[in-house]
Amino acid sequence: MNIKKNGIQILLIAVAVLFLFVMLILPLAVVLIKAISDGWAVYAAALSDEYTIKALSLTMQATIVAVVVNTAFGLFAANFINRYSCVIFVRYVDFATGCGVNKSDQ
Repeated sequence: MNIKKNGIQILLIAVAVLFLFVMLILPLAVVLIKAISDGWAVYAAALSDEYTIKALSLTMQATIVAVVVNTAFGLFAANFINRYSCVIFVRYVDFATGCGVNKSDQ
């Protein structure tokens, strides 16, 4: 039983590593090789181009806004779930064991 379990674990890890390689590392390597195929000078010139700098700046601004909005929404959702999950659970399923909410509180 233990050998079978270890074999399944190894198989799942191998599938996960293969997936990461095919979907993440291989495309990244292809893009990097294609980008520097004309030489480092061309690559450096492309990175220092005015439009490239503006595009990177816009990307960073959008990333910061997305992080702030997602953090605020996540905190709001977590707070809502923490406060009202037991009440909602009791009202719709009618099961108060372990929830800490009495039926008289509704």
